[in-house]
Amino acid sequence: MKQRRRAALVCLLAFGVPTGGSATTEVAVEVGKTVQSVDNPFLFPDSSADPLKRSDTVDSTDIGVAVRAPLPSDRSFLAIGARASQKKYDALSQLDHVERQLDATYQWEYGQALRGRLRHRFDERLYNYYGGFFTQPETPRATDDLAEVALRITPQLDLPVTVTQRSVRYDDAGLAQRYNQDDRGLQLALSYTSGRQSTFRAGVRQTDVRFPNRSAADVAAIDSGYTDREVFVDVGWRYSDTTILFGRIGRLDRSFASLSNRDTQLVSLSTGIDWRYSPKTFLSLRGFRQPQSNSQADFRLYVISTGVEARVRYDLTAKTRIGLNGSYEQQKYQSFSNTATAATGGNDKVTRLGATIEYAPTQRMLLRGELARQHYQPDPVASTLGDFSRNTLQLGLSYTFDNMLTANRARTLLETMRYDRVQ
Repeated sequence: MKQRRRAALVCLLAFGVPTGGSATTEVAVEVGKTVQSVDNPFLFPDSSADPLKRSDTVDSTDIGVAVRAPLPSDRSFLAIGARASQKKYDALSQLDHVERQLDATYQWEYGQALRGRLRHRFDERLYNYYGGFFTQPETPRATDDLAEVALRITPQLDLPVTVTQRSVRYDDAGLAQRYNQDDRGLQLALSYTSGRQSTFRAGVRQTDVRFPNRSAADVAAIDSGYTDREVFVDVGWRYSDTTILFGRIGRLDRSFASLSNRDTQLVSLSTGIDWRYSPKTFLSLRGFRQPQSNSQADFRLYVISTGVEARVRYDLTAKTRIGLNGSYEQQKYQSFSNTATAATGGNDKVTRLGATIEYAPTQRMLLRGELARQHYQPDPVASTLGDFSRNTLQLGLSYTFDNMLTANRARTLLETMRYDRVQ
């Protein structure tokens, strides 16, 4: 009898029948076709004459499925999204691959005292080629797991404890030896949310980064990993119903596993504003100075990115939306050789520009165009290769089947996954 009841409940969830109060399972299935023109996929220097420095056309067949189910209520829910895209290149057929994503979250509450969430993400996509140094087919696989439990002291005050685990795996033997990576993190924080939904959070975070496949020679020269310890304060001030101001400051200590002469202390800063200028116009501005995660720590001690980024979204009509985004950053780095402790530094410049237009002729159909440009200017003192640049133009058509006549949060999850990736 219990098995029959469970089977009936699953059927009710799958077909969107309310299972408790007004809570309903939300389901979305998206299918689509995308054509992309990309020049310089391997990001060779602009001056390079390599035959692989060329333009190509990429044909993509896309599918996505997402479910958001109340378990048992709308405040304790399970949300799962999966996307896959088969990418086929016209000329560089060796880069044909299947891009895969999975995002699963379970958020729960136990009475008024406890809340928590579990999240698992998987991401497999084409290697982020740079400089033409590596041109073999590669689709690294990244996984990210999170578990969080928060003690609710008052309705506004929480004490969350967050545990994270992340891994990156490569197929190429050389990349796997140096860059296969395992991270484990622990964060303790105090979180306060006011009645106006302003937020304050302060805490400590530790992340242990290890490269498990490095040889003894690699470990002796560039170490087997490092540990980041950070103390931070994070504030979000809701100035008005249309304006939110953000700020964050952190002190980070980076300690290498065995080569302690490379230990360093860094400061991270960020600030920003989200402004709903009008019902049709949204603006977002960020400024930052923050150390990057050192995922390929074989020649750079650290990298500090300082820059600004901006986004504008404008609803031209009820069916048409325009988006503009841009960022400029300077990547200041301190390098070390593989056999000496003497370090040299540099300052690279990176510019990214993008524009999108979306047209929804019906509630479930979406036409999308996207133009993007990336430009890298290495420090001429540290590099003689010159600048790198890449331009892409993408046109896509998608159709979404869902079970809601109004807003569907499963569909929103699929849209978020289109731009989200495991870093």
